[in-house]
Amino acid sequence: MRQKPANGPIDDGGFIESVRFIDEESINWDTYPFTIPAVLALPKISLKNPINIFVGENGSGKSTIVEALAGMLGINAEGGSKNYNFSTTQTDSILKEHLGAKRSFKREGFAYFLRAETMYNVFTEMGFQNDAGANDLLLENEKLYKNGVYEGPNISNYRDMSKYGHGRMHSMSHGESFFEQLTQFRKNGLYILDEPEAALSPSRQLATVKLLHDLAYRQECQIFLATHSPILAAIPDAQILQLTSDGIEEIAYEDTELYRTYWAFMKNPGTFIDRLFRD
Repeated sequence: MRQKPANGPIDDGGFIESVRFIDEESINWDTYPFTIPAVLALPKISLKNPINIFVGENGSGKSTIVEALAGMLGINAEGGSKNYNFSTTQTDSILKEHLGAKRSFKREGFAYFLRAETMYNVFTEMGFQNDAGANDLLLENEKLYKNGVYEGPNISNYRDMSKYGHGRMHSMSHGESFFEQLTQFRKNGLYILDEPEAALSPSRQLATVKLLHDLAYRQECQIFLATHSPILAAIPDAQILQLTSDGIEEIAYEDTELYRTYWAFMKNPGTFIDRLFRD
């Protein structure tokens, strides 16, 4: 669990406490994404909770915000860690260039952006990087042959030892590869997740609730999550931020539109379906 430091208050916050706009004189406030009410409200919101969950309708700004948080940290827009620098389609907004972080006294040891719509590309890049690393190692160790006998370190199982060797993630189902990536998250990390439920079954979403809660409250991590899942939004102790046409509001789980809509539908799905097809 999060521990009380030798001198000071209980350490119950994250690495980032809030954000602010920077280089404001160059911002055109009449253009996207600054026309999104939630984007304008973002600097007014505390983000220091170990788990911050963004919920809201399509177009409310959830993905725009988490993408910008990742970009602010120097993480590739399509996902991965700070070591990834590739692009298939440039779609990220300029918001990342105008955000600065107010940080706590702590620093993360690792940062990662899991973006549902582009994780296929990230897994492909993982394979390329690991295959390139294996080839570099082979070339480096060619000089360790003496009289035709190799006397260097054992590299025969290099690709097998790699969690993300070429093809490994692509050989799994979509959901299995996503959950495998989540299980690789480690202590003292800062993790930004954009709709990971897109690939996860309800049972895997429940497992993810436990996994993310343990990371935040047992492994000293901070998590920013954008989701449409009523299961993931139910992570205990999380701060839920609902994005609306008026901005952002901190809200209780049962008061979110997400919860209310799912609850009403599951209580009486027939009524909802009848209304959809009523003349």
